[in-house]
Amino acid sequence: LSPASREAFAAGVERLRAKLAAKLAMIRRPDPQGDAGSMLAELVGALSLARADPDPVRSDAILARSRAAINTRFGLEIPR
Repeated sequence: LSPASREAFAAGVERLRAKLAAKLAMIRRPDPQGDAGSMLAELVGALSLARADPDPVRSDAILARSRAAINTRFGLEIPR
């Protein structure tokens, strides 16, 4: 990508990370900035892997496992 495109992409990533960090700070995570970066990386990675897999069952499983892992790691489980 061109330098201008990379800058625009990086700015968008930073906005997403900042929004996640704000939400994580609201639930009193000890390191909301670091956690937000980790969460965003897992979200993007899971989505990329799921979209690349031609098998919808495997693709859905990648997303479900990642969602469950993020919910557990960050204490986001919703009681039923």
